[in-house]
Amino acid sequence: MFNSPLRYPGGKNKLTAFFAKICADNNVNGHYVEPYSGGASVALFLLMEGIVKRITINDMDRSIYAFWYSVLNHTEDLCSLIEETPLDIPNWRLQKAVQQNKEHSNLLDLGFSTLFLNRTNRSGIINGGVIGGIGQHGKYKIDCRFNKTDIIKRIKAIAAYRENIQLFQMDAINLIDLIIIS
Repeated sequence: MFNSPLRYPGGKNKLTAFFAKICADNNVNGHYVEPYSGGASVALFLLMEGIVKRITINDMDRSIYAFWYSVLNHTEDLCSLIEETPLDIPNWRLQKAVQQNKEHSNLLDLGFSTLFLNRTNRSGIINGGVIGGIGQHGKYKIDCRFNKTDIIKRIKAIAAYRENIQLFQMDAINLIDLIIIS
């Protein structure tokens, strides 16, 4: 099952069964740490399939951190933004502007912007171009990868596990040091 609301073509989702087997073969069922989370596909799979009891997801990128923070701490507000925001070029431009000022954006706005652009840009690249082009003359349009109902369902499913998810925005080496100490 694919749980992450974020698109990362060629991402770690293809490795979920491999990681599940490693956990089973080594009797690992407690805590899984994903120091470079991005879409957190492996961590979410292991948690939601009951293979591990808790996960830590971490991303140094403020945009990715803001998305996961919003999923875990502002679930309903994030889902409302998804439901209510039209998938069009004016909103795409607005979300690009949020990313250009991400150090000063609040986490919910930045988290939504991250999801919006991940789902409306080519290959899910936040700084990439919009699917279909600015004129929307391409074969695929801005909304072709943005199934609001499915994305909201995924977000709510993840949020139901919030007590079992730790979230950090740290350098990966510092995170590993922190995990080892605790």
